[in-house]
Amino acid sequence: WTGIADAMMEISIFYGSVMLAFLAFAMLGFMNIVTGVFVESAMRTSESSRDDDTHGFLEQFDAVLRSFDPLNVGEVKRVDFFARVHDEDMNEFFQRSRMTPSEACHMFDLLDFDNKDALELDVFVKQFKRLTLKEKVADVVLLQLLCTRLDGEQRRFRSYVEQCFRSLGIKDAPQPLADK
Repeated sequence: WTGIADAMMEISIFYGSVMLAFLAFAMLGFMNIVTGVFVESAMRTSESSRDDDTHGFLEQFDAVLRSFDPLNVGEVKRVDFFARVHDEDMNEFFQRSRMTPSEACHMFDLLDFDNKDALELDVFVKQFKRLTLKEKVADVVLLQLLCTRLDGEQRRFRSYVEQCFRSLGIKDAPQPLADK
């Protein structure tokens, strides 16, 4: 490149400067592409490693949750979960999923739609695994569960009120404005 650059400088300093600017721009562009390839490769490797770590951790957590069901009944009892929520294995999961033990207990209660103080193991495992995907997912899942729980409580309350009206001899109980 020096031969061409020297020839351009002999013709005109302007042409030589344009040639040097072009070469500098081309070299920077080439270096940018090479750097981009290396950075993208490193990011893919890092993401793959993180996915492998997460998958292994979820498998370990799945085994911990399944230990709550030694008789293979297929459910986790509220008492058992609340008693072991501070165990080392559980705390590791909670720290990794950015959740406190009290939030986990709250989620257990939200998942217990029918208030039988037990959850199907597969549902329990699935919902807790969803929380490890992204931190914002935890907030959305908890809100969905809370809305579902509140809807069930509202339906039970409405049924109770209708029953009270019937027991008082009132046949036409007030109807809600909008019913699904």
